[in-house]
Amino acid sequence: MKKNNKINDIHSTVKSIDNKLNKLLDYQTAEQYQREILQISFNDWLDKWEEMFKQGLKPSTLYKISCLRNKYIDKTLGAFPLSELSAIDIQRFLITIKAPRQAQHLYTLLKDSLTRAYSLDLIIKNPMKALPKPIHQKKPGKAFDHEQQSRLEKAISNNRYAVIFFIMLYAGLRKGEALALTYADIDLTSLTISITKTINYKNELNSPKTKLSTRQVPIFDNLLPYLQRYASNTPQRLFTINPANLNKKHFSRILEQSELSKQGFNIHSLRHTFTTRCIENGVPPKVLQKWLGHSTIEMTMNVYAHINRDFENQAIKNLNNKLIKNNKNSLTSETDNKKST
Repeated sequence: MKKNNKINDIHSTVKSIDNKLNKLLDYQTAEQYQREILQISFNDWLDKWEEMFKQGLKPSTLYKISCLRNKYIDKTLGAFPLSELSAIDIQRFLITIKAPRQAQHLYTLLKDSLTRAYSLDLIIKNPMKALPKPIHQKKPGKAFDHEQQSRLEKAISNNRYAVIFFIMLYAGLRKGEALALTYADIDLTSLTISITKTINYKNELNSPKTKLSTRQVPIFDNLLPYLQRYASNTPQRLFTINPANLNKKHFSRILEQSELSKQGFNIHSLRHTFTTRCIENGVPPKVLQKWLGHSTIEMTMNVYAHINRDFENQAIKNLNNKLIKNNKNSLTSETDNKKST
């Protein structure tokens, strides 16, 4: 078996070399080869890569690629001839990126583009095979406990955009989903909110994050009073505020007013808190997964369901009460048995 695998590997290598030689022989002159292959810059290839392989992506994703190129690549690695770009050059570049998440995004871009170049025989070796993916430890989300939530709700009530914050807190919507809501999405007859679209950071309408993100969520009694005035079938959006302003300006102010700033909370903590309250109140995980639009139940339970100290204390109290009750029943039964004998 090992011998056959080795023979297959040799045949594969020979075939690859043969293809590359045939490609070289197609060029009429050495100058043509040097002009078209050896002198093509990495930037030139990235232009072609986007044109051939990335046009089907969402505009927001293409915008992110453009931002990564403009900020990090075009004036550094982009100037290298494609054929001369080495693993060492790329690693030196990646270690200069201080933000781990950005380093991961850049690694993904570089790996996809250079792997495509290698597959098309534009480079002899794929330098990305020698490089590990940068490590990024994602900070865990954080939910408000009951006392913190009470303070937060008071601060939200005094904000001009209170309704959108209560929608995120009481229905678990993502920020982009809440911003994209129209009057027609609010059904006060069936008491549901329809999520069919989202707003990106450029304040543009997009399709939801995943297929399961398209969903209906219930309007609970704590949210209903805030939505009573939105009974209409018009396609007009409920909120037109810029996403960045909603977060940096308004939610930051709410955290300060409730004395919760600089404690690891952000606007997504509203969604985490909704999830935690649902778990505390016995909502089945599968139902909660549907409301949140998660692709897996593991994401719902492992990432979003937080055990706050007050919830844990209540669980301890409930278990102690049951143990005491069981102990009393056991003692009573034992006493009755002694009396009977």
